[in-house]
Amino acid sequence: MNTVRTLPIRVVPVDGEAIESWLEAIAHRTHTAFGDLLTAVGLSPYNGMGTTAWIVCLNPDEVATISTATGIKPDVLETMTLQHYSGRAVRIKPDARMLSRAFPWGRGRGSRFCPACLETTGGRWQLRWRLGWTFACTIHNCLLADACPHCGAVQRRRTHIGDIIPQPGRCSHPAPDATGRSPTRCGADLTTAAVAVFDSDHPVIHAQRVVNTVLDRDTVTFGVYQTVPQPGLNVLADIRAVAGRALAYATPQDLETVIPQDLLGVYRATAEPSDSRSGPARTDTKPGGTGTGRDCRGRSGSRCERLGSPRRGVRRGYAALAGDLLTGARIGRPRNEHRVG
Repeated sequence: MNTVRTLPIRVVPVDGEAIESWLEAIAHRTHTAFGDLLTAVGLSPYNGMGTTAWIVCLNPDEVATISTATGIKPDVLETMTLQHYSGRAVRIKPDARMLSRAFPWGRGRGSRFCPACLETTGGRWQLRWRLGWTFACTIHNCLLADACPHCGAVQRRRTHIGDIIPQPGRCSHPAPDATGRSPTRCGADLTTAAVAVFDSDHPVIHAQRVVNTVLDRDTVTFGVYQTVPQPGLNVLADIRAVAGRALAYATPQDLETVIPQDLLGVYRATAEPSDSRSGPARTDTKPGGTGTGRDCRGRSGSRCERLGSPRRGVRRGYAALAGDLLTGARIGRPRNEHRVG
């Protein structure tokens, strides 16, 4: 076990925060390079910059040293890694501390984000945003973004670079034209990412609430599972199976009869993301198609220059709508009642 000392400044995690976000907040507050902060709490700088093992699961020694350095209780630290969702939303390979890609729709790396949540919390990231099943924010009633509005990079594929001080809420990916061993960071304000906003009772927001309930429970006992309760993992697999069939066999005309028109418009207006490591393809079209609309903070604006909510996330919303069939929830309202705003 590494010998560590108590840090002179304490930073309390926000509710639901991911461990790397909290560590970045400490580094920012103490004006410390991220690699030095990792050393101070007993994490290897090499592992911190090269892998995401401790984001997935902390080993007992890491839990003990981080707790000693920060004063945060071990049981709280364990809720800040993806281990918190093990057996409910993800499967973890225990020997390698890696996510199993076999589980339906799990994200290997990276995180979506709600721009308004980043703004209100000072750039703190929710652990739940790393899950493939999280596609919308039920606080701000918007789809999540997963790309920088400036450089187009998918966020948090790796832990923060170790030789600079983190800037919460800013893109830490290399700038688009930067070169060299230590390229200049993009630094774009992620709170400006454009996302589609809906009414609080919109079916896609309701679907996310249903999925969140499944994620938070070991056993699901509502909908078709009232008589035969099932583990959450099985319910998510059922949702994926139903949604997969719907998306594979439904015609565009079929989808139009059950998918809210504003959500369908977001899907059609969004280019498929590229396979580039730098992130999804860019588009000059605002989510939802033409005219003006609201961003995640409710302000009116013109067409956005880059889309923060890629097509893949919208498909997750479609999937959850199909999952409503299993949980007994309604799919939608009359078509003319669906609107953004």
